[in-house]
Amino acid sequence: MKVAHIILVHNKPLQLKRLLQRLEHANAKAFVHLDRKCNLEDYAFLETHPFVDLISDRQNVTWGGFSIVKAIMAAILQIIKSPVKYDYINLISGQDYPLKSPEAFLSFLEKNPGKVFMEYHLPGHSWLEEAKERLSLYHLTDFKFKGSTRLERVINFFLPPQKMPAGFMFIGHSGWFTLDWESAAYVVDFFEKNKSFIWKFKWSWGSDEILIQSILYNSPLQHKMVNNNLRYIDWSEGNVSPKTLTIADQQKLLTTDCFFGRKFDMDIDENILNYLDQIEYNEATDQL
Repeated sequence: MKVAHIILVHNKPLQLKRLLQRLEHANAKAFVHLDRKCNLEDYAFLETHPFVDLISDRQNVTWGGFSIVKAIMAAILQIIKSPVKYDYINLISGQDYPLKSPEAFLSFLEKNPGKVFMEYHLPGHSWLEEAKERLSLYHLTDFKFKGSTRLERVINFFLPPQKMPAGFMFIGHSGWFTLDWESAAYVVDFFEKNKSFIWKFKWSWGSDEILIQSILYNSPLQHKMVNNNLRYIDWSEGNVSPKTLTIADQQKLLTTDCFFGRKFDMDIDENILNYLDQIEYNEATDQL
């Protein structure tokens, strides 16, 4: 069992270094996508890191933009083309952190071969109803310039809404997932063979929470999908971004079945990361 971790990174190099240390395993590899806005000098340690492959096709990522999908797909494509065949591809961000050991994650995947883990809502759910305008309206999220917001309003006033293919069912919610090799290869092939369809999403907002999930749901591989992304994410604050987890969340993180938590920030609370590291150490000690 081999796992490729895609890590989307745009800041916090020291936290990334710590994350890599926690993920490192003989049967795993980290494929790091550095936002094109990153100062490469801050991440020089990655160039000689034996556990890391850097994604060569770096994207200038904007939150909510199609550029996130492009970054994800650049990483998946590089993994698919690598000489090593990975059984699973796991997508996380640089502010995620493992809640269990690499061995526990690999063991779980070995017991669930060929499954796809992603969280999604089906048509009729209020989240999807609210997300319709993400796809139908034109968004200039990746093309920010002075007056872009006003231009966006003008475009949507004069142009009709984008039409999506009839019979294609859209699902979505969380953008983080764990794919098996077959599903990842299918998504790459779909992007290559359906460029006019994919092009429509260039003007969408938040398509990383919809597109890849929907492609798989409308495919012959739908039966592989498990509606669980294996992540602990706290949306209790009601913001557009999840709560930053701290030491106050330690009991919830200790008892969850999830393998990863998001999100963490060493500048806000490093104690929670110290706690999670110590828990793993104690578990390893107990097994000796």
